[in-house]
Amino acid sequence: MSLRILILLTLLSAYAPLHAALSPEDLKKLPPATIEAALPNEHLLAYYGYAARLFREGKKDEAVFWFYVGQLRYRFHLKANPNMDPSGDPALFSSLSATVGKTINEYAGGNVKDWVKAIDRALKWDADAERIHV
Repeated sequence: MSLRILILLTLLSAYAPLHAALSPEDLKKLPPATIEAALPNEHLLAYYGYAARLFREGKKDEAVFWFYVGQLRYRFHLKANPNMDPSGDPALFSSLSATVGKTINEYAGGNVKDWVKAIDRALKWDADAERIHV
């Protein structure tokens, strides 16, 4: 997964200054509660960066949850904005899905019951949380 993390950090470095208050370094070092409180105000790629961090730290079930929160919100964002430049957010989403998503989905698929629980939890979190990106 190290090449995938390198790709993700490169993407984060390119996009984060344009959209977010959390830097790639923040996503690596800040306490989880601080990051989680800030995520609704961040560019959607921050969810993927946070999920990658959690996965790397061995908190794989939490990584699955945050990955699916990010994926749900990113998919909604793309559907709500169908005329976006395909080289921007749509391309970033594809890259994140192929890197972070592949690793997390491979892990999540190992226990279908927990996978479904994580998705259900992500759906509930999304329904209850503020939505900044549309």
